[in-house]
Amino acid sequence: MKKKWMVALAGAALAALVLTGCGGGTGTKKPKTDTPPTATAQLGNQTINLYEYTGESLKGKVTAFPHILVDGDHLYVHYMGPLPEDNSKHVRTVNQILVDHETVKEVKTLPGNVNLDRPFFISNHDLYMTHIGKDWTAWWDGKELHTARDAMPSAFGTGVDSKVYYWGDGKKSKEVGIHQADIVNAEIKNDNLVLSISYKDIFGSEDQNKREYEFSRIRADKDGFYIEMRKMVNKVANGYKLYAYDNQGKPYCTVENFDKNASVYAITENYIVAAKENSNGGLDKVYEKKTGKDLGEFEMPAIPYIMDGGNGDSVMIFSKKEQKMYRMDL
Repeated sequence: MKKKWMVALAGAALAALVLTGCGGGTGTKKPKTDTPPTATAQLGNQTINLYEYTGESLKGKVTAFPHILVDGDHLYVHYMGPLPEDNSKHVRTVNQILVDHETVKEVKTLPGNVNLDRPFFISNHDLYMTHIGKDWTAWWDGKELHTARDAMPSAFGTGVDSKVYYWGDGKKSKEVGIHQADIVNAEIKNDNLVLSISYKDIFGSEDQNKREYEFSRIRADKDGFYIEMRKMVNKVANGYKLYAYDNQGKPYCTVENFDKNASVYAITENYIVAAKENSNGGLDKVYEKKTGKDLGEFEMPAIPYIMDGGNGDSVMIFSKKEQKMYRMDL
């Protein structure tokens, strides 16, 4: 059932996300803060708070899709633009954003030239990315950039703790496999096939020319991993399906009606959220993560440019229109 929200905004209207944990979900404890919320929303007896991050400006420092990586008080975003120390040199790299409560303390442009279409993930507090042209894996340990002459095992990967999950070969021909491995300093060890899916089940057909879906992205968290597939009609994305599995590859939900116009989504401790644009700015669909239960829709002032699950049931949001970072606490 669609839920329309009345959102009280302090100051200028902003492009931000409003989430709720209704319908049986159990929200985590909200972060402690003395900062008054920029916006609030009420649903039953639950108050949802939105916080704007102040401090160092992010204008022009978040310039590339598709997502934010969150590692405690460090955020990582793709960046295309001039080097801060030499505006004549343009780079494709990553900006590291240090936050403290609701304040941006520092923005650091990392060295290197990064292929933004290849793996980009955090594992064991190290940031992994791929150099342009050489296919070398690079990792940032928080202080220094390291490189290895080996590429990551697949073009599609995601990390959590000291593990990496990636899309590769299955047990048999015409099967896709999801592999889990240990990763330390870009070295893959203890590779383990945790899931093997037939082409027909994952793509809708074994015939390359008749496939209904194509692979979009894989993510992982402490609970398991998530495969996002795009439904293609005349070579245009016209729907999404999200498969959720535990760490052993056992399915616990499939979100069949993942919205066809969802441009960004976030996975939190208890929820999956898809966002799309509508005539009033934006509309979100919320699902219970463990069951895939549709918890309803709600409107928001505008669609966020990028967002991702933060700590607990918080979502980090970057508004392209406002050029600001926000946090929504469920």
